[in-house]
Amino acid sequence: MSESRLDLSVLRRREGGVEKLILIGDADLGTVPKARAALRSLIDDATTAASIDMSLLGALDPCILGDLLGARMRAIDKGVSLTIVCDDERVLAWLYSSGILELIPYSGP
Repeated sequence: MSESRLDLSVLRRREGGVEKLILIGDADLGTVPKARAALRSLIDDATTAASIDMSLLGALDPCILGDLLGARMRAIDKGVSLTIVCDDERVLAWLYSSGILELIPYSGP
């Protein structure tokens, strides 16, 4: 019997003064430590603005919500504007139903 493994890749770039994090793959309990570290690094490196692109996520687990809220609080404390970027309707529906988009602004890509 083969075991499927979920994985999360993170890409970082800086464009026009905005630190960008792109999450690719699956955000679940097994990948939360990687996502958490990437979100912390994103806010630590940002000077005025940061964005989290969630358009390429497959599996989503509610455990990622705590890390998104943590990133929001760190951004507020640092004076950094934080935005979620997403064009995947399934991910957007999940984000809306979780209430996270009431706390972190959203924009399309």
